Amino acid sequence: MIIFWIDVATGTIVGYRACLTENKGAVKNSLMDAISRFGTPQKIRVDNGTAYKNVDYAPWVFYNEAIGKRRLTTDEKIAKRMLESGDKGLYMNLGIECHFTIPGNPESKSIEPFWRYGISAFEKSFLSWCGNNPESRPEMYKNMDSKTLVRKFGKKFPTWDEFTEKLDKYVEYWNNKPRASLVTIEQEQLSPLQAYTQVEHIIPNKTELLSKMLYPYIEMRTVQRSMIEKNGVLYWHPSFASMIGQKVGIYYDEKNLYEITVCNEKGQIHPEKAIAIDPGLQSGDDLTALIENNRRAKIGKLYYLALSDVAGAMKTEKMLKLLSKELLPLSNTKEAEDTKYLSFEEALDAITGEYEEIDEINDGTHAVECNVSNKDTTDIDQELIDNLKDEIAGLFGE
Repeated sequence: MIIFWIDVATGTIVGYRACLTENKGAVKNSLMDAISRFGTPQKIRVDNGTAYKNVDYAPWVFYNEAIGKRRLTTDEKIAKRMLESGDKGLYMNLGIECHFTIPGNPESKSIEPFWRYGISAFEKSFLSWCGNNPESRPEMYKNMDSKTLVRKFGKKFPTWDEFTEKLDKYVEYWNNKPRASLVTIEQEQLSPLQAYTQVEHIIPNKTELLSKMLYPYIEMRTVQRSMIEKNGVLYWHPSFASMIGQKVGIYYDEKNLYEITVCNEKGQIHPEKAIAIDPGLQSGDDLTALIENNRRAKIGKLYYLALSDVAGAMKTEKMLKLLSKELLPLSNTKEAEDTKYLSFEEALDAITGEYEEIDEINDGTHAVECNVSNKDTTDIDQELIDNLKDEIAGLFGE
């Protein structure tokens, strides 16, 4: 699925997103990209799908539908509260006048011709293109169902990274190709991008844009089996082991399917990102997936141990740094091929080997902080270290 925002006067593609499913997050992110690069439009015309027409983005639609009703739907109640509190929804908060197309009337969508003569050239550039319908399929693909196509021509299908990289190049080509319909007084042809820049456009401040488009619209997910799901992809984070059944906020970017920024309900971002995983729980999974799943389970337990303060007041972020970069690196974190996994004893030494006593200013309680310097540890509370080693040894089953 691809979302495009096109300037109707020049044909410039100002924003776009390739996404696994059409959803309001992809609509928001693609529009945010468009505004950050080309300025805020005065008017937009969008489809009637729920990705574009929903209570968060266009509450006035639901408010108008509620007029005269005795019983309101959930969305109508939300819309009423939003407008009464001064929240006009994403589009109007940005100062954009939004119009929706006529349902069941493709002619009311000015973007429709673009799909026919614009994006079709991009689609046909892939060897995996199999036609818009069975009649237009290349001869080699006819009379094949989806499973047969994948089995026989799977290697010709682009990966997600290959697809998005090629889409970026195509958009650049489209915006910079001179058009006969865009000419100067001297009859010199202009590209859509050149024509667009003939008029000055004000680019909003980045902080202001984020405050209006990103932070008010936190997408929530429920943690299940130490994972969350987004668009059919599972994501894991070390803190999820202690949050099963609870909700977490995410900031999702379709350009990077390999990781998700995690936050709480107030939008406070966690420094460690959740990563896409192969859960490795089904029979037949390769050994690497099973090993990584086992490591993730152990990291989650260690993280929970730190949060529970079982082994003393070690700083959680320090432990996570050691775990993620030294103790148990995962293959899909793009580590170098020669990454050295620490042995169990080396791991214990990395976590518990050196500490520094500090006094907490706020409550005067004793705390211990990990210190990476080569400091003499003879005066350190050895009992605390021994307890920590015992806890970790138990988690590792040794």
